Amino acid sequence: MQSILYGRSKPRSFALRSTRIAKGSPKNVIVFENIDNSNDSDPQCNVKLLTDTEFEDGDFKMLLSRPVYAIFLAIVTECEHIGYIRPGESIHRILDVEFLSLTNNAWDINQSPLYAEENTSSGTHPYMHVKKLLSNGHFYFSSDFDLTRNLQERAGEPQVNKYLFQEGYLWNKFMINELLSFREKLDEKDRKEMDLCCFFILAIQGYIGRKEMTIGDENVSLAVISRISCERAGSRLATRGIDDDGNVANFIETETILHTDKWTLSYIQIRGSVPVFWEQQGLQVVFHKMIISRGPEATQPATQRHFNKLTRCYDQVHCINLLSQKEGEALLSKEYSNRVKELDQIDGQVSYTHFDFYAMCKNGSIESASLLIRDIRHYLDEFEYFVWDQEICAPSSIQNGVFRTNCLSCLDRTNIIQTLISRTILQTYLRQKLNASQFETELLLGHHGQLWIENGDSISQISAGTGALKSDITKSGKLTFAGIVNDATKSATRFYIGNFHDKFKQEVIDMLLGKSVNQKSIVIHDPIRRLVMRDLQDRLHDFSEKLNINVFVGTYNLNGVLPNGESLEPWLLGLECDPELYIIGFQEIVELKPQQIVSADPEKLRIWVKHIGKTLNERPQGKKYVLLRSSQLVGTALVVYARADVLPAVRNIEASMKKTGLGGMAGNKGAVAIRLDYYDTSLCFVTAHLFSGHLNYIERNNDYNTISKGLWFTRGRLLDHHENVIWLGDLNYRIDLPDELLKNQQASKAVFADFKEGEITFMPTYKYDNGTDNYDTSEKNRIPAWTDRILFRGENIQLKRYSRAEIRISDHRPVLALFNVEITKYDELAKERIKEELYTKKKLTAEVIETEVTQIVAEEESELLAISEEVRTNFLDPCDVATSSASKGDVAEATITTTKLVDNAESPQSELYESILVDVLPTENKQDSVTCKKE
Repeated sequence: MQSILYGRSKPRSFALRSTRIAKGSPKNVIVFENIDNSNDSDPQCNVKLLTDTEFEDGDFKMLLSRPVYAIFLAIVTECEHIGYIRPGESIHRILDVEFLSLTNNAWDINQSPLYAEENTSSGTHPYMHVKKLLSNGHFYFSSDFDLTRNLQERAGEPQVNKYLFQEGYLWNKFMINELLSFREKLDEKDRKEMDLCCFFILAIQGYIGRKEMTIGDENVSLAVISRISCERAGSRLATRGIDDDGNVANFIETETILHTDKWTLSYIQIRGSVPVFWEQQGLQVVFHKMIISRGPEATQPATQRHFNKLTRCYDQVHCINLLSQKEGEALLSKEYSNRVKELDQIDGQVSYTHFDFYAMCKNGSIESASLLIRDIRHYLDEFEYFVWDQEICAPSSIQNGVFRTNCLSCLDRTNIIQTLISRTILQTYLRQKLNASQFETELLLGHHGQLWIENGDSISQISAGTGALKSDITKSGKLTFAGIVNDATKSATRFYIGNFHDKFKQEVIDMLLGKSVNQKSIVIHDPIRRLVMRDLQDRLHDFSEKLNINVFVGTYNLNGVLPNGESLEPWLLGLECDPELYIIGFQEIVELKPQQIVSADPEKLRIWVKHIGKTLNERPQGKKYVLLRSSQLVGTALVVYARADVLPAVRNIEASMKKTGLGGMAGNKGAVAIRLDYYDTSLCFVTAHLFSGHLNYIERNNDYNTISKGLWFTRGRLLDHHENVIWLGDLNYRIDLPDELLKNQQASKAVFADFKEGEITFMPTYKYDNGTDNYDTSEKNRIPAWTDRILFRGENIQLKRYSRAEIRISDHRPVLALFNVEITKYDELAKERIKEELYTKKKLTAEVIETEVTQIVAEEESELLAISEEVRTNFLDPCDVATSSASKGDVAEATITTTKLVDNAESPQSELYESILVDVLPTENKQDSVTCKKE
């Protein structure tokens, strides 16, 4: 498990020499070496697995005097031994790590004498915040067994299977992925030797605690292990709900383990965010502002995927929903209940109980929680628990169901109820198996309570930055005055961290997991891999296809009015197709009064969304459309609908907003953006309301640039990271014929530099007297203008139609565009299969070529060595040639003779041997050159 760290400067390399020496002299040194021609776009390194005798350490220096624990170019330099879950299953907590760079010595380990003279400070370490995250005391590893899987999943397996990990709980997967691939390509013998040395570890994040005691004549060990999922990982307020793959935020598997010399009990519970699309925006003070960000029909497929995963893993699932029936939690709770009712189930594998924790456990007392235990008693008995019998080396009981508990953040309320369920199971089993006195039972349950308090505090620290609230209830079952004061302090701290630090914390988590935009891992140099990737491009048609979809884009400045009964069909319908996507942007959906420019009134948007849905879905024999996402910034709003039959193709829908009014303080001007992936093609739509005024184009330009740089999505994605971008809205650029201000600004690259716009063949869209076809007759007598525009950018977008609709609801006319977009769809399974086929084929070819070349080299080397010896015998030593003019002619003649011999050789090595003989190299140099050429 432990290794000694070495380094050298040229070529810049690091080596880990294992301190674990097994029988048979295993290959216990692994070397990472920089490749000089590696670059930022394709960073590579060489990796060698060597025996101790093969490792030439003359050029290496020991970098640390103490042993380290490797994670592949990030090393664990300090850890704490937690103890043993079972005999031979040790656990360590990571306390400190260091990052090693193969290309830069500016951030080498301080204790290292290596590069001491040339090392200069280059500012903050680029991975300083990731280092802090990994060193926060919440990451654990074991070199003995697979910590990512619970006891029931790995029971009875030999330790050699410790790399059959669950990716969902492996937090350093991005960091060791290449090393895992390197391991898989080794032959079985080398793989076993590498595993013995434990050069890399599998790290989880969460909590592990254990207690020991004696009951009667038996030694008893009690442990609690919580594994936090990294599949939808993030800070508390920044990451909520579910994603399109069915992964939920705050998903944690917690395992209670009770071990004796005769048997081991394991009991699993899980927690996770409400599995619908919801989020929290803006400052979260007392009342939590929750938004259901996707319609029911668009949510159901993701919810189904979530529970399909759970039932495959745990068989049966019983959901315990602890949300209250007040304010936003009631809305979220209702949506959760509805989605569970709509599940396509097999034999009722998913069941549901709602327990309003705050209403039932008033004043901090959890005595009423016994009512919940009574309600779920049937499931407690049916699900059972896992027991491993040491005497027969087989399970005597299997857990065949799991409780999935949630509150809003899956922290405080959830931890209390999970503690209670775990305690109930423990008591049930103790009565059956252990002959314990009342004192011993209470002592064990006291340890159990303490472990669960620590578990709650740890998970809360990771997610919210403070310990758990109501921890005194977990301990004593009652809320004390001191607990109330303590909770108030923690709540204030959570408010500050959640509202002002969560975004940065999310970026650090994404960096650790390799999810940041343009982030690349260092790959292990493999010439065959390069050839495979090149050939894979030639086989693109074998695992991908091109599709064409139609996208309707419409923009309408509503001037603060509601639907008046006038049909939207002239705007939304009457097309030659049923578009796969409808993108509809509104401006001034509310009147931009001073009291409304700070926060949005969502009611008017709901009315307009309902009106749009009715227009799209009440046509006879028409296609059905589903609301995917709507988002609003005061008066600016964006709505996305998808045709019902294409819902599985649309994923990763996100919204972002940017205020530009009053210097970015107010939302009377600004933009709303929604991005999505249609199969494997990204699309981003932006609706904007820019600075008004006929000649204020500089202010509009500033608005545009502020929006372009300020619209951020998860993982640091900007507008520029999308293949296709469409801007729509009241852009307020006017056309003073024959002068077009927007075109002029585009030409000067001040705004929309890479965007296109269709030819404007329609009348000005602004400003009309409401309800008429008359341009402005007020005292201001505004000049008719084309303020409502749609622009686009993307190599695979074609504009099919660009026009306006004759609807008189507002003082503007709505504008519409119909686009044809080419979409790429990859078959990832086929891609991986083809990649494996190409690699296997090229590897076999390389082995055949290597064998043939080796044979040719051996035959020709023997002949050429004889020729070289003849040259040495008949002519002067090359070192003496320079002092003898007569000898120069002799050497020249010998060179001509040997060159002719090589010219006649039908071998791929002839060029090499020609250079050898012309220079009359010594034999040992010849061998080095031959080796170099072979490589």
